Amino acid sequence: MLVIMSLVLSNRAQKMIQEPLHLLGIDVGDGLFRRTISWKLSFSGDYSDPKKLIFLSLGYTLSDSCSSRISPIIIAETLSRLVIKKNLNYLHSLNFREIENYLRDSNERVSIPLDLWEDSKAFFEDFKATLVANVLIEIFSLANNLAKNSKNWEDLSLFDKNMMVKSIIDHFNDLFLDSKKIQLIYVQNNSIFIKNDDKIDLSVIQNLLNIIFSSGTNNHSLNLVADS
Repeated sequence: MLVIMSLVLSNRAQKMIQEPLHLLGIDVGDGLFRRTISWKLSFSGDYSDPKKLIFLSLGYTLSDSCSSRISPIIIAETLSRLVIKKNLNYLHSLNFREIENYLRDSNERVSIPLDLWEDSKAFFEDFKATLVANVLIEIFSLANNLAKNSKNWEDLSLFDKNMMVKSIIDHFNDLFLDSKKIQLIYVQNNSIFIKNDDKIDLSVIQNLLNIIFSSGTNNHSLNLVADS
């Protein structure tokens, strides 16, 4: 049973737990939250121009293990409320500090106790990266267009692996990056070597790759490696 620490959580943070507007349900299946969480999304705008798409609704389902912890509920609900009527670039640029500031009752007091910051920040980063990856799959139909011939990473030729990964990185660059781009160098086994001079956060691309090819890596994740 979830116990709300009313003496240390801000009133806004408590309200996210007590009156969640975007929570669709609890998934009692086994596994880590990133494997069991799901979303229901809707947008306004033209899918041919993803930069102009606006979130109309965002509903989420949490795993049973997540729902018993305070941090995931607060973070998931707050993020879901903030992105409504915003675009994908807003979601991608959103950081944990903005979430925490939004939850404050006053500027002088933190909204989440410091002993929950690490758990809250880790959940936020994974939640956001996985959500952005799933949105990109829906927008570009990446799962069908890029992997329709084979979703088994091990069965793909080295040429096909390089071409598919390059296409995913190109989509990401076009949508989020205006100047320095991430560049694919080469693919070797389950490692993908890239040039990332501007130190761009790679969590979205890595989540995207592992969602698309989840059935074909022999339970070993694909890893992005920034070449030095």
